[in-house]
Amino acid sequence: MPAQSCSLAATSAPGYVCRHRRACALARTSVRVCAARAPRATEAALGRRGAFLGALTAALGSVVAREAQAAAAKMDQKTLKALQAAFQEAFDAGMNGDLDRADAAWGKCIDLVPTNSASWSNRGTLRLQRGQWNEAAADLEQALKLEEEANGPAGADALVLNNLANARGAQGRWSEAKTLYGRAQDDPDVGEIARANYALAAFQCGEDEEAIRAVRAVLRKDPRFLDVRCALVAFLWAAGRERDAEDEWRALEEEQSGLGGELYNKSNVFDRVAPRWPPRPAAAIAAFVNVSRKGRARDYDGQEKEYTF
Repeated sequence: MPAQSCSLAATSAPGYVCRHRRACALARTSVRVCAARAPRATEAALGRRGAFLGALTAALGSVVAREAQAAAAKMDQKTLKALQAAFQEAFDAGMNGDLDRADAAWGKCIDLVPTNSASWSNRGTLRLQRGQWNEAAADLEQALKLEEEANGPAGADALVLNNLANARGAQGRWSEAKTLYGRAQDDPDVGEIARANYALAAFQCGEDEEAIRAVRAVLRKDPRFLDVRCALVAFLWAAGRERDAEDEWRALEEEQSGLGGELYNKSNVFDRVAPRWPPRPAAAIAAFVNVSRKGRARDYDGQEKEYTF
């Protein structure tokens, strides 16, 4: 299994590797957030646009999601064709970096079939990437509501849960985000990411021992998940377990015959994780690098905050 890192070269959106499920004409997209966060407003406008919606190539394909199948069965051919065209327009606009047009196209999808959760989810995910936290949260909340009405709370799509959690975190509502990540943890596709995000949210909420427990659980299943091992370094340092933090740092450096040390070293680790992690975990890794009990990191509101550990 290759090493996992949340700053893969395949995407220019820090911490996001887009994953999607195919759903006939009603595809849903999701964002992998290793580190429970969306890019901040000051970051979202930078060179990240093509990469995000470049991954919205969830083809109008053959695997039909529950809600897509049900919605399609109730549509007349005219509505179905219009919806397919609007989805394609959204994908094409995103591929070309025209995010205003993509947003409008998702709006067309919603107007055509307001009960299709995938359309709400896709527009919410787009708005999340653009740093429109409140608008993203509203769309994703509506997607979740529709999912739960159709399938019950246990049937909610983990991608929607994870992305809504990202939006809640961006709004500073980290306790709610943690709960949502927790609900997504058992999903076979995004569960590992949700567990990593849960740990970061727990640490942001001041639940340091719970965060340590959660990242250790992830690493037991996937010891090559480099971003999570880096998070463990930060959490242990913040907890005053400095020797343990140094041991985990050495393990990170040695992972994959030194690949971990190339990707995560003391000269670049803060810049690697800060755009993706919540501010308190990012400040903790800064404190580790600086051999300090204090660290600083920028929050979603653009304000730099100092934390004492």
